[in-house]
Amino acid sequence: MKKIIISSLILIAFTFFSCTEKNTIDTYVTGSVKLFDEGATPTDNSGMTVSVEDTTLGIYGVTDENGNFKLKNLPKGTFNLIYEKEGYGTYKVFGFENTGDGLIKEIPKLGKISTTKISSIVMEKTEDTLYFYVLTEPAPKINSKKYIRIFLTEYKGTNSEPDYLDAKWHSDLIEISGYGSPILRLDKEDLLNLGFSSGTEVLYKAYVDSYYSNDYIDPYTGKRIFPNLNKVPSSTLSFIVP
Repeated sequence: MKKIIISSLILIAFTFFSCTEKNTIDTYVTGSVKLFDEGATPTDNSGMTVSVEDTTLGIYGVTDENGNFKLKNLPKGTFNLIYEKEGYGTYKVFGFENTGDGLIKEIPKLGKISTTKISSIVMEKTEDTLYFYVLTEPAPKINSKKYIRIFLTEYKGTNSEPDYLDAKWHSDLIEISGYGSPILRLDKEDLLNLGFSSGTEVLYKAYVDSYYSNDYIDPYTGKRIFPNLNKVPSSTLSFIVP
């Protein structure tokens, strides 16, 4: 009789600890992404790695064909998430709070790094107004639009080839489907409102971006990051603020 009771107690204890262990292991936080090419055409959603920016946890998931992924055993707390796939600019989410509801509500739309290059940039000045024109390789078409950002940096004598992160101002995403018209117009009042002073030399350069830029603000630097910019920008040119 004692043997039966002891065996039963061992079985109950084993079942309890097994269930406890299983409940701890099988907790998931689920999320989703939507992937696109350089434009707005959907692409294969699978194969993107979403990881927690904490080397001590080692938690990550990989998207399936529907863009869904799972993060296993993510404890409650606040975390940064990193989205990575070959050909795509790395996207980051800062301050995701896992409250235990098991869901990442943000569904980012992420594009590929642009493979289009700037072949030339020209600025024309009429009185106090500046007009910017660009040519790209390959050229834009109605069914193959290109996306441009122009960056302005105040020249300080030592930054003749500034990185885009040095820019004082950048344009919104400019969509072009052909040539002939200026892609950006800035007058003296615009430049003064942007913080540039009359007589200041301003450097300008253009980059090709993707429709979905994968951009985010880095809270540690306060700078906006554009991961999908083609790494080969236009030449750096300059003008004097009227």
